[in-house]
Amino acid sequence: MTDRVRCYDATAEAWDDHRPGAMFWLSFASGHCYTHEPPCARHLAVILPNGHIWDIDGRANNCGSPCAICGVAYARHERGEKAGHYYDDAVPSHRCWQRHGDAIDRQTVNKVAVLYPGCDAGAGSIMSDAGGPSPWHGFMTAGELHP
Repeated sequence: MTDRVRCYDATAEAWDDHRPGAMFWLSFASGHCYTHEPPCARHLAVILPNGHIWDIDGRANNCGSPCAICGVAYARHERGEKAGHYYDDAVPSHRCWQRHGDAIDRQTVNKVAVLYPGCDAGAGSIMSDAGGPSPWHGFMTAGELHP
């Protein structure tokens, strides 16, 4: 696997042509993602060097945003009936990862909050397929994926 992967705008390409570094917009059947406030119509995603898709605008597995009902962070919150309630984000406008840059293929992703508040999940990196057959851990800086 290469050390660095240059990202590119793949929004106009057929899905079959996407390879590591492909960046594209995920849209939602309902028209909006309701995990964030204000609801957004799409999320930016990239294919990682291990072939997995990173939803940059989505929630991190280790999200530290607290539940509005019980105060327990998303990453440690019991799911469904075990908790007696469903997770309700106390800071729905937060983003686990913060995107910076104007061009789709020149993004830097980190924890520096500009437009939205952040949470205490990690240091701005992505850990994909941890414990699986093809783990990848790295960062996106100026449109490059690197370990």
